[in-house]
Amino acid sequence: MSNYNFSMAVLYTVCRLAWQNCLNNVAVFAARKGFYNAAYIAARMAEIDAAENLPDEQARDDAHETLRIQLKVKAGICREYWNYLERYIVSAYVKAERKPKTEAAGKDQYDLGGESDWDMIALMMSNAYQFILDNSAVLAINLETGTPDNMPAGFAAEFLGIKNDFDTAHLAFLQAEEGAQTGTQTKSDANDLIYEKMRLMMDDGVAYFKNNAAVKKQFVLVNLLELVGTPGESGLLKTGTLNSGNTLNLFKEEDLETDSAFKADCTDGPGFWLFSANSELEGFSGSGVYVTNANADTFTWAQLGGEKPFVNCYNPNGVVISYEVKVI
Repeated sequence: MSNYNFSMAVLYTVCRLAWQNCLNNVAVFAARKGFYNAAYIAARMAEIDAAENLPDEQARDDAHETLRIQLKVKAGICREYWNYLERYIVSAYVKAERKPKTEAAGKDQYDLGGESDWDMIALMMSNAYQFILDNSAVLAINLETGTPDNMPAGFAAEFLGIKNDFDTAHLAFLQAEEGAQTGTQTKSDANDLIYEKMRLMMDDGVAYFKNNAAVKKQFVLVNLLELVGTPGESGLLKTGTLNSGNTLNLFKEEDLETDSAFKADCTDGPGFWLFSANSELEGFSGSGVYVTNANADTFTWAQLGGEKPFVNCYNPNGVVISYEVKVI
């Protein structure tokens, strides 16, 4: 699960904007922490570029789907060539022997595999090719005439080529499938890393410009999201579940402005308390708003208990609840 609640496109734009704001004020940052300099910021920008350039899910799915389509075509060709082999078996063996011979050549896998069970197709082709090798002399003879004009001499090599072509495509498909799973995690990890580094820098910025409201705004996440977010995405959104009796921090000082407002809804369960606090672990003190799915509405920070740096939620009920809280 990602550490941020907005799209990847917004993530990259916000990260670049935040680091540019850092560069614009690098002298102040460097006075507090010496590693803040142009080279350090350039390295963070490069990490953003690298994360963005990793293939996303759509790109990986496209490559995987293309391989699947190609593999299905090759599976159809495999079944076609197996049918050719079956006809050679019919012409080479007496009726009583045809059933066990076709089974030895992969008939069961043919019947079970269709054109989408790749493992069955692979096993069918392996069994069939081994059968050809073991019985090539018999398969070459037309049982009815006794002449060597049944299975052509080049069929074994041709069959092997079809088999190898399928096996290569099958392996590529499996690797793409595995790579898609790995790639998803790799991109997610890269995105989380650039987000976390940005947040650490922004936390520094809020601390360094605590008495300069105009510059401080440049390091408050909700302000950057408002600048770059698309409709419906401009605010911070937190969703999840909360066990009975638990308190959870949703937003902290670095996320918000003192005039921030919140839209909250209990999407499952009786409700929860939304309140401001002096720390992210502070327990519920009785001041705030009780949110239910019937009164989902917009609340000011003052309604949550005053201008305090943290926004927490508390579940007083005997059941798990689901919450959705957005800064607007």
